[in-house]
Amino acid sequence: MTTNLLKKSVLSFVLIIGAASFVSSQTIRPTSLSPIEITEEEPYVQNFNGITGTSGTDIYPSGWGVWNIGAVQQGGLPNPRIIESPTTNSIAKLNIGGSAATTTASVYTFGQRLGFKNGTSSDFAIYAALSTTSVPTGKSVKISFDAMVIRNLYDGTTNDFMLALALQYRIGDTGDFINIDETIKNGTNQQTSGSIPANQQTVSFVLPAECSGKAIVHLRWITKHISGTRPDPSDNMPSFAIDNFIAEVVTTAPVDLKYFKGEVENNTVRLNWVTLSETTNSHFEVLYSKDGKSFDFLERIEGKGTSGQVNNYAIYHNQPVTGINYYKLIQYDKDGAAQEKGLIAVSFGLVSSSKDLILYPNPAYNELNIKLEDVKGGTFNIQVYDISGRKVYSQQYLLDKGSNTLTLALREKISAGQYIIKVEGNGSSKTGKLQLR
Repeated sequence: MTTNLLKKSVLSFVLIIGAASFVSSQTIRPTSLSPIEITEEEPYVQNFNGITGTSGTDIYPSGWGVWNIGAVQQGGLPNPRIIESPTTNSIAKLNIGGSAATTTASVYTFGQRLGFKNGTSSDFAIYAALSTTSVPTGKSVKISFDAMVIRNLYDGTTNDFMLALALQYRIGDTGDFINIDETIKNGTNQQTSGSIPANQQTVSFVLPAECSGKAIVHLRWITKHISGTRPDPSDNMPSFAIDNFIAEVVTTAPVDLKYFKGEVENNTVRLNWVTLSETTNSHFEVLYSKDGKSFDFLERIEGKGTSGQVNNYAIYHNQPVTGINYYKLIQYDKDGAAQEKGLIAVSFGLVSSSKDLILYPNPAYNELNIKLEDVKGGTFNIQVYDISGRKVYSQQYLLDKGSNTLTLALREKISAGQYIIKVEGNGSSKTGKLQLR
């Protein structure tokens, strides 16, 4: 049987046909999960709306299951656990319902979601089995889901237990898991009633390329200890849930860059960039150039490996030159492959005029007058750059020795905005900043 599954939080989401057969009541281990086939034709969508039945059974969507893997003491290594270790061969019984008021350790639908409430002697883990045999070389599987906290008694004093819901994967149905990243933490906002999730976040990850073309890839959601002491009784343990799971085949760069930008800060140039996701990202290198042609190494910054969270990076260039400074951002995969992610230009120490270069009027509306003092004479090149460092105008002029005034009708050639004027010739270089309206 198949059923139409829609992402609950987006009513306009494209209708997808998804698997809706369910695991029958039986004693099984994660190795028995029937993998969900992931194809290029359409995404797989699971919002857990189709889970119905009687509490205390194990009627999960096909390819899904939850096991009790046993409690671990805070500070235990590795954290989170990467071994299989269900406490029994039996899949955890599923309870229809549950809310922030639920105190019994078990697995719940929590209002058409899939989640669990841990106890003092039990920790649960959600499993999903995927088959990626139809995913071709050069493409990857991107997964996204809503992660949320249902119950939370954290108060920072008598209950200071902080957990995160972490995501792991492994290729095949046996062996240790590999950590991808943590998603959400139970946080500091208490919630002990109702069914509205707290700290809900939509997160996405691109699985490593090694996960493509495999008969079985297991995903596992498991709690990771962050800080504090495990509470007793188990009523005080937080509960987590996931919803709106999507798996799709994508062609994607190892790093999804939101932006790369630079700005003058005191006597330095601050460079910062933000990534939306990273897959097997080794590190970044920032390169620097005075002329935009020949670049030198400036600094290396380690990447986050594989992460579905927003990551912020920043460095400072402490010795920029007066004028235009150029910066390149290079990203390196763990296999050594490099990709240029951006080129920017930052003007440093520039003023609209000086004793030997005067731009007027400034702002200019059409014609710009450039007055040059103490010129040695000869052929000079006047160049105009936009704020990204792109050259938008260039013209040569023959200047007399001493004082010269040139009039340029720039508005006929370039649009309104901020620009850098550079005058070079006969061994000298002068730079100024222009606002064109």
